[in-house]
Amino acid sequence: MRIKTGIIAGGGIMPILIARGMRDKGFEPIMMLNSLENENSIPKDIQVKVFALGELERLISYIKSEGIKEIVLAGRFSKIDLLQFRPDLVWQSILVRISNFQNDVLFKALIECFEENGIQVASQAKYLEDYVVMKGAIIGKPSKEELDDISFGYEIAKMVADADIGQTVVVKRKTIFAVEAIDGTNATILRGGQLAKEGAVAIKVSRTDQDWRVDVPALGAETIKNAIAANIRVLAVEAGKAFLLEKEEAFKLANDNGLAIYGYEK
Repeated sequence: MRIKTGIIAGGGIMPILIARGMRDKGFEPIMMLNSLENENSIPKDIQVKVFALGELERLISYIKSEGIKEIVLAGRFSKIDLLQFRPDLVWQSILVRISNFQNDVLFKALIECFEENGIQVASQAKYLEDYVVMKGAIIGKPSKEELDDISFGYEIAKMVADADIGQTVVVKRKTIFAVEAIDGTNATILRGGQLAKEGAVAIKVSRTDQDWRVDVPALGAETIKNAIAANIRVLAVEAGKAFLLEKEEAFKLANDNGLAIYGYEK
């Protein structure tokens, strides 16, 4: 009998890829969603349980009742949803002891709550090691000017990420056209591309002290599609500290549309 593991699933493909990674390592994943939004895209052989976003006590009780000792937090969790949900008493006990509502602070407090209840939160990379971004040209080859923009934008993006504001900036000719905030990566890329018109570079980075258990930068086919729609020339992501998902589809889209993908390492 396989040992059960849990996935607290947000939006996107990452929870499904982690479930496959768990299966490959001999575990039996259980997907725990906060809505039915992604249920149809989840393979039928993966057990699914739905909880309201504020039902933390019920969620913890369920995890314990299933004998799950390890979980992974995976996927997109909307900051707007997190600002609007109705917290139960366990959530309230977390909210009263945190200094602000930034992602890093909130999720670290949530992880502490799980661990106080005997539930370990694993690194996303434990099940996604094959998706970690490699260094250098992945698709296409940036020009010298674009590499200069990547280097310039990287420093700005790092400051933004370390302030827990966002992970992405859009740059053209060493000018910042867009900075990610609560709107997210895809909206930032579209906004920056619209302002820059064409030939801009988008850079996505991790925090300097990135916790691999939560909010690790990730790119997938949807991000590639938005970069193409925004006339972005190069999509750069921090090598060794982010995930590139849906590689086959992402690479084909990039190749077919002249978008370069680059793994940047300082």
